Amino acid sequence: MFDKNNILYLVTEFSCYMLAATDPSKRSLISISKAEFIAALRECETDLEFLQTRRKLQNGVSEGKVAGVLLFRLCQRRIVHLQLHGLDEDPPEAHTLQEKAAIHTVLQLLNLNISQDHLSSFMGTHRNPHITAKALQDLETELLYLVKRRHCNQENLGIFFDAVCYLDAGVTRLKAFRGSTC
Repeated sequence: MFDKNNILYLVTEFSCYMLAATDPSKRSLISISKAEFIAALRECETDLEFLQTRRKLQNGVSEGKVAGVLLFRLCQRRIVHLQLHGLDEDPPEAHTLQEKAAIHTVLQLLNLNISQDHLSSFMGTHRNPHITAKALQDLETELLYLVKRRHCNQENLGIFFDAVCYLDAGVTRLKAFRGSTC
């Protein structure tokens, strides 16, 4: 499933996020294990083959399920290694760096923008005006919490990404509809 080009793309996205999200003065404290990254991809392939066989999916696994399994595996393996012993205190961002890089990588792979600003600008803040709910929660923050606190598995994340892919298609159609009526 993951050929050389796919692996290169995923490693590049993950690494670029790590560089961009890390203070330049602290980059030397972080290392990425290519072996662990490749192991995560191999586990992902095994999970997807099992999912396809178990569910007897003739046309393959959905992009959302691929994304869910990939995110799960990128968060489970010890890909990012931090050498924080020389610092006075742990930088708070260090504790979510791997998960944020994994989320970024998967969203880039799917070409999705799930930021609250992006979605709210087209969909509004909540569905039912009769419910006294606050604005929709930021999906990236919610996703980070799920993977960081291990409140999910591959299939839950796959369903999440399947729904987000449908949401993205709906937002795209809504943009086209609004553009044609103006």
